[in-house]
Amino acid sequence: MKKLMCSVLALLTVFTCVGCRSRRDPNANTGDDYEVNLHPDTNVTATLRVAVNNYTAELKIVDELGALFKKKYPNVTVKAEPFASGISQQYSSWYNAGDMPDILINNTFDMFTLSDKGILLNLDPYIKAEAADTESDFDLNDYYESYLKMGQENFDGAQYMIARSADRVVCHYNKAIFEAAGVNMDLVKNGWTWDDFFTVCETLRTWYDANEREDYYLLDPYFTWEAVYNPIFEAEGVQYFDADGNVTLDKGDATENALKFIKSMMDKRYAAPISVEQAGMEANKGCILFHSQASSNIATKLQPYYPGQAVEEFYDVVTMPVFEGNEKIGCGAAGYSVYSGSENRDLAWQFLKVLLSKDGQNVMADSGANYVPVRKDMADYKDPTNHWGKGFENCNMSAFTYNCGANGDPDWNCYTTFIAQQKPKQATNISNAITSLISSYCNGNSYDTVIKSCVNAIERYIRM
Repeated sequence: MKKLMCSVLALLTVFTCVGCRSRRDPNANTGDDYEVNLHPDTNVTATLRVAVNNYTAELKIVDELGALFKKKYPNVTVKAEPFASGISQQYSSWYNAGDMPDILINNTFDMFTLSDKGILLNLDPYIKAEAADTESDFDLNDYYESYLKMGQENFDGAQYMIARSADRVVCHYNKAIFEAAGVNMDLVKNGWTWDDFFTVCETLRTWYDANEREDYYLLDPYFTWEAVYNPIFEAEGVQYFDADGNVTLDKGDATENALKFIKSMMDKRYAAPISVEQAGMEANKGCILFHSQASSNIATKLQPYYPGQAVEEFYDVVTMPVFEGNEKIGCGAAGYSVYSGSENRDLAWQFLKVLLSKDGQNVMADSGANYVPVRKDMADYKDPTNHWGKGFENCNMSAFTYNCGANGDPDWNCYTTFIAQQKPKQATNISNAITSLISSYCNGNSYDTVIKSCVNAIERYIRM
């Protein structure tokens, strides 16, 4: 999961044309009162169009999922519809041309606006029908609840998107540098605290300064990304809005404490100032990265600096640091939705079920980026039947699934529920205002100045 914040304002303006052509009236299927068929004719002839980002790995996923789908529906062609522009721009173009694909790659932010405008199919009738069908092998309990919620209206309502993988922010690190610096590796374990992290960073900073790396920073933090800052804010007790929707960021000390905590890592020269280039872990300069990217993406970029070495000699991963007693780790979701006007909605649902199957999840892992399965029963990365751990059996891949709510474990996953406290059209505006708050404070502006500007901006958006 990269930072997935598209232009929601653009979505609002482009999906308002009256009389736009579509294969089915979008307004007819925005509720949950339509009929479903869980058992489409296996000999049906159709073309199922899947909107997908124009990347090699993404196209491979759709192609191989299509091959799995054809085993049951041999006369259905699964056709990828690649696009290089943002979701808002491309979907508006298709919608206004009356040519929307059946299945849409999506993310939480865009899902809010698309579902609010009636573009996405409410999937609840299918989920309920599966639960009532004695022949069904689909069970919501097979999947991490927090990732399912990322595809729901207001995180607890109708299901408009199915998450395709467990996208969680983790702490990627350069193991070779950690060991060369003499880091106490007993501290670097799943569930470690921010105090542990600061101790490790102090050791690393000392080693960097003594080894002609004094101009390098340690950490690529992405502090202005909601998946990183929001767990810190929530753990510090920040309340974005009250029950009536009024802005409360400026009430009490929580927001200032969270900002001071973030800035302290820049003051200590662990992280680069926000106005400066990132530390560059992937270029073997920095040695820590907070992100949800697949391990294969990071290790592949580091490999040229460690020729001939096994991946576990120079790379590993651990959970994000947490505040003891108030443990929160950022997560998000990319997934697939069904267009509300699709004439192939029953087949589209069957495609989503293939995606969520064990074979489908292995297709995701084999695409070139070892995406973490959204299925709880595939968490064991050392099990050779679970492909996502292939090549990383000697790394700590459990960081991606540690305390995600499976098997009675606590669920530390933290998602941006604050965006659901206002109208969907304001999700990006509000998040951008908070991003500006963090950037401005870390760039040296006073708390009083930046919090006033942030609150005024959000209140202005709410009134729009």
